[in-house]
Amino acid sequence: LMPMVGNGVTQAVAVIRREEIGQSFSPTEVRRMQKTCDEIGRAFEVAMSFRRQQAEVYAALKGLVQHHEDAAEDTRGHSRRVARWAGDVARRLHLQEDRVERLQMAGHLHDLGKVLIRRDLLSKVGPLDEEDRAELALHSERGWELLQPVGFLNEVAELVRWHHDAGGPADGIGRDQQILATAEAYDELMHNGPHGPAMTAEEALARLQKEGYDQQILHALAGVALIDN
Repeated sequence: LMPMVGNGVTQAVAVIRREEIGQSFSPTEVRRMQKTCDEIGRAFEVAMSFRRQQAEVYAALKGLVQHHEDAAEDTRGHSRRVARWAGDVARRLHLQEDRVERLQMAGHLHDLGKVLIRRDLLSKVGPLDEEDRAELALHSERGWELLQPVGFLNEVAELVRWHHDAGGPADGIGRDQQILATAEAYDELMHNGPHGPAMTAEEALARLQKEGYDQQILHALAGVALIDN
């Protein structure tokens, strides 16, 4: 057994043996193997440190969105719910877990750009005028601009950029875009907002069907909503 040490911490343990039973390693071989294991241990530490940094960046961005949303009753918990709807729908559609995770991350961050939008506009109930709609529409692009420089969130950034467009291609990231857009629209309809008073789950699903959202995604969402209720 030989430890793989990085930054003074054992990252893993290597099990090394000869094919020939009963033969021991020479001191030179032991030193060579220990040097190799130390290099691997340092590589493990760098990789783990990078993952920790990524997790901290994501947590900070998610916290910023949640803090901004929780300041108003009508938006409280919105992104958390969208992340849950999107993830549950993705699992019902049997998407791979990495896509489910990416959709959940995008759900949490999809309204990041709204931190740059006027608070009174975000909390407005009732129809928006043309100027209001134009300003509000900028939040998707602004969210994308904030996330784009964060390399490991590039694919999440693309979903954020197009999260109001349910008309993407029906495969790959286009399918994920459809799921996120549907989850977001559903949660908005379920709460007070520019569309008017909150709807029931049945009313919201009927409205989305009428507006032409993907039937397979709506069917999966209906199943999730039924369990949730």
